Amino acid sequence: MKLPPDQEAIRAKCFHPSGTFVEFSKDDVETSIPERFEKVVRINPDRIAVKIDETALTYDALNKAVNRVARLLVDRLGEHNHPIVIFSEQNLAAVIFSLAIWKSGKILVAVEPSSFLPGILSKITAAQANVILTTDDNLSLALELTKKTTSQILNIDPTVSDLADENLDLKLRSETLAEIRFSSGSTGKPKGVVRSHRVLLNTARSAINSAHICCDDRVVALTNLSFGSHTLRKGLLSGSAIYPFDIKKHGIRNLVRLLNAENITCYESVPSTFRYLVGELDGSLGFPFMRLIQLAGEPLYMSDVESYKNAFPDKCILVHRLSAGEVGNICEFFIDKDTTIGTPLVPVGYPVEGKSVVLLNDAGKQTRPNEVGEIAVRSQLLPSGYWNNSDLTEAKFRHDPATGDTVYLTGDLGKVSPNGLILHLGRKDNEVKIRGIKVELSGIDATLVGHEGIAEAVVLLTTDKDLGESLVAYIVPTHGKRPAVGELRQFLQSSLPDYMVPSKFMFLDSLPLMPSGKIDRSALPDPAGKRPEIDTPFVAPNNPTAEQLARIWAEVLALDEVGTDDNFFDLGGHSLAATRVVSRVIQQFQLEIPLQSLFESPTIANMAAVITAHQGKTLDEQGLATLLNELESLSDEEAQRLVGEQRNESSEE
Repeated sequence: MKLPPDQEAIRAKCFHPSGTFVEFSKDDVETSIPERFEKVVRINPDRIAVKIDETALTYDALNKAVNRVARLLVDRLGEHNHPIVIFSEQNLAAVIFSLAIWKSGKILVAVEPSSFLPGILSKITAAQANVILTTDDNLSLALELTKKTTSQILNIDPTVSDLADENLDLKLRSETLAEIRFSSGSTGKPKGVVRSHRVLLNTARSAINSAHICCDDRVVALTNLSFGSHTLRKGLLSGSAIYPFDIKKHGIRNLVRLLNAENITCYESVPSTFRYLVGELDGSLGFPFMRLIQLAGEPLYMSDVESYKNAFPDKCILVHRLSAGEVGNICEFFIDKDTTIGTPLVPVGYPVEGKSVVLLNDAGKQTRPNEVGEIAVRSQLLPSGYWNNSDLTEAKFRHDPATGDTVYLTGDLGKVSPNGLILHLGRKDNEVKIRGIKVELSGIDATLVGHEGIAEAVVLLTTDKDLGESLVAYIVPTHGKRPAVGELRQFLQSSLPDYMVPSKFMFLDSLPLMPSGKIDRSALPDPAGKRPEIDTPFVAPNNPTAEQLARIWAEVLALDEVGTDDNFFDLGGHSLAATRVVSRVIQQFQLEIPLQSLFESPTIANMAAVITAHQGKTLDEQGLATLLNELESLSDEEAQRLVGEQRNESSEE
């Protein structure tokens, strides 16, 4: 589709000032990764290809090291196209091994030694890989793996070999299988998508041409250093210099030093890592050579765009991408210092070249503009499916014999404007129902980070057998200064319906991250059982009535303790829980108390005062039954209305 003028204008500025960009041709997509790489080597033999710490290799030196390892693989294993596992840390060996696997006509399977051991074993088993390629640094752990697999080990020093270093000149076809890329595999059965040389080359071509990556660019690579990394492919197949960086090992502060010391021009990460990076700048302008920031993998917020505008040079362009491990880049949205965005979530933009996007409703029909649907990608250059998993392939990949296209169902939700602009609304499996109403949690996340006191936020749905479903917000405060829970609740109520306001707020120093840098939702702390961190200091009940009420509240809200001044809603209470509390109070004290008055008592102290004021109005058995029936007959909507009225009054106070 034709891009709007503002996007065309920004992309026209997205060039290295040297003017050395050379377009990645369509013809090269129909070759192989070794053939494209060797073409780059011939053009840039003496330029730095990769630098890690103080060790740097030119393109010519890298190619010779790769050739030596590739010849060894062919000598030991033949020319068969079978999977080989790379078992190496994020270092130079991983780069050499990756290219060597492709030069020898094999299939790359990348595994990081720092990963969860059962996950490593499950990937090796699922890939049916009989060979593990490693170095001395990881040999002992690799030997442990062979005790539980049938794989053999090849322990190779990629810098030492007596073999020739000339190109192998194996004739590889573009449709030759090149990579099996697995999900984390830390829980459940791993799924590995199979990608050919043609598919990987097309993904690299799209990334290089859209951002005009050239031989004068210096690209930092923060992701898995196996050559399956998108960042490494677009770097080494464009002639630029790659600077791999292990952020888990060296930290954000050293990343800042690297970006400045090496005059890095292109940065790519998930948004959460970018936020930590900006946090190290202390508000000062940094990275004078930076021309491109690419962020993908998580929602991007307006606050992130403002951080980019405040902390990076005027010439620097920000790109927000939607991508999937199965199919690579899907959409891109280019942003400069003059771009205005009218939504809390930053759009993911427009489909990349060679791919089209359609949004499908639950019935599989295309949605109308501004309707929410599942994002599906269509192209003739998508993977064919998952490795040895026909059921999952059938569920996610659809083949159209009439056009030759493959359609991939991403599992992501989005909506598209009449002019084709796509807004990503999170994972389809991250869509939940609250009181029968569909809620996309990323919308709540986006609203939360719009608060000046919140740096990061993620909202989860929790289920309790007594409390039912409720939302919990996990928050990283800005500069460690925690905003008041009541303030946050009022902030959300100003723009969200009541059912989308989280019941509990948990404050963290940082959000747990997976190795990829994405937020690890499974590692977030369980909010059940403990009194949440609220604005009100804990005050223990000091009389029998307050003690009985506190016990009722604690049992209904599944908390270890409740203070006499705690607000019911700050503790995680909602309309259903309020109804249960009132019912228990009436049964316990058997008093004739107006239901409205109990719903309007947000603290133990308030409720105790109501009970004390009605001490002389004891109910007989029939009166108690009548009051309880009246309470039980309240619809959920009526209970919500009573609770909502109380909340509004509290907010006004």
